[in-house]
Amino acid sequence: MKNASLLFTGLLCLLLLAGCTTPAPGNATLTATPTPSTTPVTGTFPLEVTGTGTMEKNITLPAGQLFVARMDCPGDDFVPFYADITSRDLYQILTNSHGPYNSSQAFGSVNAGIYTFRVIGFGDWTVTIERPLKDPSVSLPLTMHGMGDTTSPLIPLQQGNHSMKYSVVAPEGFELSFYNESGALVFEPSGERLSGLFLDNPCAQGEGTKEVYIPENGYYLFNIRTNGFWDITLG
Repeated sequence: MKNASLLFTGLLCLLLLAGCTTPAPGNATLTATPTPSTTPVTGTFPLEVTGTGTMEKNITLPAGQLFVARMDCPGDDFVPFYADITSRDLYQILTNSHGPYNSSQAFGSVNAGIYTFRVIGFGDWTVTIERPLKDPSVSLPLTMHGMGDTTSPLIPLQQGNHSMKYSVVAPEGFELSFYNESGALVFEPSGERLSGLFLDNPCAQGEGTKEVYIPENGYYLFNIRTNGFWDITLG
């Protein structure tokens, strides 16, 4: 997947670039090796992990938190870059791509404990695990467009139904999910997962409008996973 860009309108664009593309310096820097590590890594966030090639690293996370993994791998079009995070309650693929990768994906820590972060790739790479920033200045309608994976900051949304217009061209699929600030995927009152929008392989494309239900007032993060182009407006 290619570099993602996230564009809000007007002043929001500047706030998002300042808040999301320039993480604060970390207090813990780790040098990864291709061999698995069984000693959990602890420290303050953002937590930076650097390495070369394939490796696993155990990290200790608190319960009920939302995190963003910012991943950077120079690579080229013929070099795969894959990353996932697992625990007894979580298995999530963060990216499965080729070529230069410099973007982010969100995940939540269900329970406190050890989480295994795994990278499969070649060459040097850096992963920074951080907590997302809140942006209380955002108001609806909110328009975002770009290419590839991305995450938004935590933005305020009101309880109820919201209309989401979308246009997508993504040869390998498109998925948009909403997380609350406790790291949980948003669910509808019936208990069904609300993934926002999911267009499956082999070729995800189209445009339309979808009703999105937000269960309570609060801050929410948009997480987009795709290799294609997308435009979204939430009203």
